Amino acid sequence: MRIEVASHATHGRKHGVTFADTWQASDGATIGALGAVLEGGDATAVIDLMRTGARAVLTSRNTLGNALAALDRIVRHHAHERRDDDLAAAMLLIALDPHNDELLLAGAGQLHAAIVDGAGTSHPLHGHAVALGTGIAGPVDLQRLRLRRDDAIVAATVPVPAGWWTAANRSAETLVAHAGVPEASALLVLPA
Repeated sequence: MRIEVASHATHGRKHGVTFADTWQASDGATIGALGAVLEGGDATAVIDLMRTGARAVLTSRNTLGNALAALDRIVRHHAHERRDDDLAAAMLLIALDPHNDELLLAGAGQLHAAIVDGAGTSHPLHGHAVALGTGIAGPVDLQRLRLRRDDAIVAATVPVPAGWWTAANRSAETLVAHAGVPEASALLVLPA
C-alpha cells in the first residue's frame, strides 16, 4: 500500500485552511495526515500548528491514538490564547504497517472518508472523536483495517466529486483539482 496526498490553497500557498501530508515514522510506518479548520479565526496559523504538531507527536504507529488527544490540546491552547471559542478542526491520521497489509486509522471531526471497493462502491469511514479543540479526553479508539487488493481509502476535506472514481486518473491531485473549490486537500491509500 502507498499513501498519496495533494493540497491546493489560495494565494499560491501549499496549505491554507486544509492540509494533507505524509512521512516515514521511526518504526518504518508510513504516516498520512489530513486536516481542516472547520470554524474559528486564524485558520492558516492553526493548520500550520496541526501539520507541524502531527509530525512532532506522531513518531510511530503506536502513538496514533494519543496523537489526536495531543493535537486537540494544541488547538485548544491556541483557541484559549486567541480567545476564540468557535475554533474547531478535523483530522484523519493513517499509519501503514511496513511489515503487512494492516493499517491503523484515527479520526476527529467531520471529513469525507470512505473505503472504495473495486466496483466503485463507497463505504464511509467515521472518526471516533469529536472535533479538535473541543476536548478529547485520553487516547482515541483506533480502527484496524485490512484492504483487499482492489480497495482504496479516499479521504478529502470536501465531498468527493461525482464521477471521480470512474475517471481514468484516480489520484489525489485530480480529486483536489475537480473539487471545484479554491482550498481542498485529499489523502488516498492505494494498492502498491
